[in-house]
Amino acid sequence: MFVWLFHRVSGIALLILMTVKVATGLATAGRMGPNIQNSLGLWHQAKVLDIPLLFFLLYHGFYGVRTMLLDLGAGNEKTVFWATTLSASLTFVIVGFLFYF
Repeated sequence: MFVWLFHRVSGIALLILMTVKVATGLATAGRMGPNIQNSLGLWHQAKVLDIPLLFFLLYHGFYGVRTMLLDLGAGNEKTVFWATTLSASLTFVIVGFLFYF
């Protein structure tokens, strides 16, 4: 039940965060006027936006792979859950460390 709920919530969070990221990117490129460019340009580079985006993107993707593997009959549900959770966590730590430190 947790994975099903988290998969749906992370999808909604990705929709919101990607919309904000695209809008701030357009503002940074100067497509929304100079006043908005200055105020939203800082949001586009903020880690406060990027870290949750990376988190939700990885977990949503890995849990989607988990669902496909279970649909194909590959393994036990609990084993596949822990394998995808650990893989997503490890990827999050490595990519987060490489990008932000």
